Amino acid sequence: MNSINHFPSIFNVNYIVFEKNDTAFLLQGYVYSNQKKYYTTIPVEILRLSRLIEHSLGGQIMQRIWDRLYSSTDPIVEVNPKKHLNMDIRLKSSELGILTNKLKTA
Repeated sequence: MNSINHFPSIFNVNYIVFEKNDTAFLLQGYVYSNQKKYYTTIPVEILRLSRLIEHSLGGQIMQRIWDRLYSSTDPIVEVNPKKHLNMDIRLKSSELGILTNKLKTA
């Protein structure tokens, strides 16, 4: 397996995962580096992610995410931005605090 020692500047979100009564979201996604995709899952505090999305994409997008998460009775809920929001979510890696994680390619 190949690994990288730093994150590129943009994290591409495939899924936002929320487990009821948890204090954080899990972001499942990837970064590009040297023409390869590196996948990872990152825990992010709920309020932190909410502020990041509101700041970068607007409050309406975050409201749509909240609506999807809290309208479900399932214990674990996923939001797929492409499917449920008809858009991509890309966040700055530095704002997620993930500059030094090691990622591996499969």
